[in-house]
Amino acid sequence: MSERAEQAAALGLTAMAAVLHLLRLEYAGALWRDEAGAVQLAAMRLREIWALFLQDAFPLLFTGTLRAYTGLFGDSDTAFRLLGLAVGLAILVALWWNARLAGALPLVSIVLVQFHPVMPTYGDSIRGYGLGTLAILLTFGAFARLVGRPDRKAILLATLAAVASVHLLLHNAALLAGIGAAAAIVGLLRRRFRVAVAALGVGLTAALSLLVYAGPLNAARDWRVVVIVPITLQRVLGKLREVLGIPFPWLVWVWGGAVALAAGITLWKALKKDQLPPLPVGEVGRADAPTTPTLTEPNLADDARLFRLLVIPAALGGEIAFLIAVGYVPRPWYLLPVLALMASALDGLLAAGGPAPVRVARIAAAALLAAALYTIAVHSAKVRMTNVDLVAQSIDQRAGPRDLVLVNEYYFGVSFHRYYRGDTRWMTVPPLTDHRIHRFDLLKAQLGSEDPLGEVRRAMRRTLYSGHRVWVVGNLHLPPEGHPTPWLPPAPHSPLGWRDGPYTYAWTQQIGVFLKTHAVQERRLLVTDGRPVSGLEWVRIWIYQGWKASPPGTPD
Repeated sequence: MSERAEQAAALGLTAMAAVLHLLRLEYAGALWRDEAGAVQLAAMRLREIWALFLQDAFPLLFTGTLRAYTGLFGDSDTAFRLLGLAVGLAILVALWWNARLAGALPLVSIVLVQFHPVMPTYGDSIRGYGLGTLAILLTFGAFARLVGRPDRKAILLATLAAVASVHLLLHNAALLAGIGAAAAIVGLLRRRFRVAVAALGVGLTAALSLLVYAGPLNAARDWRVVVIVPITLQRVLGKLREVLGIPFPWLVWVWGGAVALAAGITLWKALKKDQLPPLPVGEVGRADAPTTPTLTEPNLADDARLFRLLVIPAALGGEIAFLIAVGYVPRPWYLLPVLALMASALDGLLAAGGPAPVRVARIAAAALLAAALYTIAVHSAKVRMTNVDLVAQSIDQRAGPRDLVLVNEYYFGVSFHRYYRGDTRWMTVPPLTDHRIHRFDLLKAQLGSEDPLGEVRRAMRRTLYSGHRVWVVGNLHLPPEGHPTPWLPPAPHSPLGWRDGPYTYAWTQQIGVFLKTHAVQERRLLVTDGRPVSGLEWVRIWIYQGWKASPPGTPD
């Protein structure tokens, strides 16, 4: 009876998770800048894709997938949201597959990952994190099969999954290293050397396949200084705790307790069975050798359990080392694949078998966590990703042909490029010559410029002086009362080096001071359809008109 109740609970949780993905399809809305950049990159000529794909952060298999999908289904927002739905549901299927390989049900992973607010929002987004999560889950399942029976089919399956995973998401290289190391350790400890050799061989094959990117990666060193910052272990661990604790800080203890419980159960089962290690080949057949078979089915099950346990610290350690090495500011969506991988491993360690009281306890724990998390997950699933499409439409309807649109900051220009169809001239702050994707090479040139906003100031002056309007889309700030307008020397000739954040904020204040000083009229316009919008891309409109000279002694 308890077994059927557990199955019913798993199916119920699966249905609830599917609802979250359907809500994302309905509410996600237009593509925000990172998604817009991904689909606009996929539409470029092949030569341009090869030259620019690393500025979008994902390997070519992801871009190629988007390109093929667009060729089949078009590039409408609805088409891409349907792709996100398919990926989200496929991740749910992969969690089930991995759990069933362990003879378990995906109670842990559905509650801790599918109900995590970051998963429906960014797992279904048109970025490489959803497909990368799917691929690493399939890789984990393939390695679990390989640990059990390292035959040719298992090795081929693991190789294909591993290569695909690293060519969809470079972060997966660190997770693959952890998965391969865990499998190899199990093989060495159990003296099943075919498992160890196969695991290392699969990992090496995937690593060698990445050598195709050696040239672009070397060329990217010139502009990567704009996006990398010194990342400490403490900062990565802090972000990890923050993401694990979304939406409640106490969830960190739930994750830690689950891992500790899994380790305790694994140790207890090993001690209870008191299994002897398998004998070296040379000792098989000795008269004094134990008669217990060395590779019985229970032994294989224990090897698979040990593999799942070792994957958790190995993959997590690999991810932490990767984030420190690349120097990117940790974002919640970076951690989606490792969270899904850890939760899938916990499924096989905590949600498999046991007497009726254990099953009842699992159902109760899953139900309590689901009750705490689901309402917040639903709210997160209903958040619009951007309002830039609405803003672009509003400006298209209201702006005159001789007005000027300033998109501030520069990165909003990627989504504005996708949605703006008007004739009014527009430019970003600072002005860049390509807005299809995030062009960090062009940004670096502006950071090192003596006067990056010169063109912007001249355009604002001409527009206001002639009686037309300046539309500012995005953010606008003024220096604190009594403080001068910030002016920074060209990068890297300042303590800030190549960091773009301080420069971007200074440029925003310079624009604000110029308009406050010279414009006669100011109006604000809030564009919304009534739905909540993600704070990552909720932009406003300021409208300025008329010209007045600077006060005496004030520079123009």
